[in-house]
This record gives sequence, C-alpha cells and structure tokens, in this order.
Amino acid sequence: MNKLAALVILAAACGGKSTPTTPGNTGGGASGPVYAALLEQGARWSFALTHKVTPPVDDGPPTTEAAGAMTCTVAMAHPMGDLQLSKIECVGEQAPGDGFAPAGYWVASPAGLWHLDGSLTMDEVHAQVAALDPKKMLIAATPAAHSDQLGDLDNGDGLEVFAAKPGAGGGWCVAYTMAMGDEAGWELCLTAGAIASGSWFSAGATVDEMSYVAQ
Repeated sequence: MNKLAALVILAAACGGKSTPTTPGNTGGGASGPVYAALLEQGARWSFALTHKVTPPVDDGPPTTEAAGAMTCTVAMAHPMGDLQLSKIECVGEQAPGDGFAPAGYWVASPAGLWHLDGSLTMDEVHAQVAALDPKKMLIAATPAAHSDQLGDLDNGDGLEVFAAKPGAGGGWCVAYTMAMGDEAGWELCLTAGAIASGSWFSAGATVDEMSYVAQ
C-alpha cells in the first residue's frame, strides 16, 4: 500500500466513532439533510481536541495527547437563489486553518453539499458557487457512500479525494484529501443534524493529526 492510499484510508477512518452532541451544543434538528446544521445561522459547537503525531518508524513511536478545546460557530448563513451559503469560524489555540473543516464556507444545493476554503474573498466564493463541480460534491442530499478522485499524481497533477460514508447513530461522515508531494485532509462526522466529531491532518515524513469530539 502506498502512502497516499494509506492516508486516504486514514481520512476515511478518523472520526468514525461519532458521538451525539450534548445539550450544551446548539443547532441542528433531525429534520432536513444530515448537514442542515452547517447552514443554520448561530449554530454552535464545543469540541475536545486530541493531537496525534506519527513520526517515521526510525524516529520513535507515535504520541497522543489532549490538546484543549475549540468552539465553532455558523457566523454567516444566507440563501443564494436555490443555494444556501454559510461560513463556520472556529476559535481555540489549536483551531484548524480556513481550509480544514469544520471551518470554512459551506454551500448546499438541492443536490448536495460542498466545502470551500474560508480564506476566499466573497468575489472568489461567488465565482466558485456559480460553477459548482458535481465531482467535488461531498455528500448528496439523499446520502450515498462514495469516494471520488480528481487528478493524476502519475502525470504530476495534484490528486483530490472527495468521500462520504455512513457514520455512527445513523449519521454520515464526509472527507477531503489532497496530495501533491505532501498530503493533507480532513473528515467531518454529522449525526442528528449536528457536528459530532472529526479530524484534520497533514503528512510529509511525519503525520500530524488533530481529532475532535463534541462536548
């Protein structure tokens, strides 16, 4: 198994043990798509973080430690025709960058859900929203498991993987992995219309992963 295949499996496995959110988290009922809470103005979640570092075998064993907490909020949500656009912002010492879910822009059409980097300008967001690529859709409004690859590493292109799989408690997990020399990616697990857990990682010689679970 090559390193990319292993990382795709890692991205698909992280967060698989989804746990229900507690009453302290807001947003997300059971009605509508499983991702409805990502588009709900003011929805908010608190998460406990765990940091895992896996160095090359010759450099020592993996280490895992608690890494504090983060809070993520739907800071903006509004319709755009038959689409819905939102932005989730996360705060905390170890909060993810804009390119890693749950942070960033979320776009839902009647067909399904997409994620955009939170560092984009609104003009860039509007341009991407106007040309949503169905091959980059994370999950359909009626969920179905999939793993779609775009690009070709053998030709020197970057490779992107967009995936969805069933999660715990009737929920679903969506994942994105990007490879171009080094690799990076994230997974987000949803249940009962709310964020339950997830992770993000980057990998060169060392794999650096942060996972989170709703408190």
